[in-house]
Amino acid sequence: MLLDLAGETVRLLAERAVLWRRTVLVADVHLGKSDTFRHFGLPVPDGDLDTDLARLSRLVLDTGAERVLVLGDLVHSANGLNPDVVDRVASWRSALDAELELVPGNHDRFDPPASWRVRQRPDGHVEGPFRFVHQPHTRAGVYTWCGHVHPAAVVGRGRHALRFACFWLGAEQGMLPAFGTFTGGLAVRPAPGDRVVAVTSEGLIALPGMR
Repeated sequence: MLLDLAGETVRLLAERAVLWRRTVLVADVHLGKSDTFRHFGLPVPDGDLDTDLARLSRLVLDTGAERVLVLGDLVHSANGLNPDVVDRVASWRSALDAELELVPGNHDRFDPPASWRVRQRPDGHVEGPFRFVHQPHTRAGVYTWCGHVHPAAVVGRGRHALRFACFWLGAEQGMLPAFGTFTGGLAVRPAPGDRVVAVTSEGLIALPGMR
């Protein structure tokens, strides 16, 4: 889905990402989350790490992107970065034909392993007409991209309600859905004029009544 924002053409992708020029934007990947839960004795299944790394690789391949810019929470917790996780991500990184950059989020409380070759960007990094942060925080004169909230659109009511990860686009700020497979979502409350685009199994759908 192509949009014109701040004089730039951006493409919303059903893979819960945004393509801008030769950069893929994602947020809230939460690598190692299931391993964090197992570290604390919670019996959750494995599989989200390899699934999400494969999704990132496909994004780069399909879009021809030269860079992946993560808007916070690349990892979930230091407790989930056991040697196996670190090695699996390092192996994936060595095969990724793109730069990997990170605007740190509230879960990124330490430097990523050196073997991942992640370039750190400051929170509030500005390129062209865009500003990149993790937690929502607008600034006059620049369009802000953020994550953190894991926005979700709720359609219907009661037991028949459906919940979809979504993009939430306002006049001054665009919020990305959580990229990670093992993540929840917070129902959006769009202001008049905001656009909400749901990520569904059929692709992206702009929700009527949420524009």
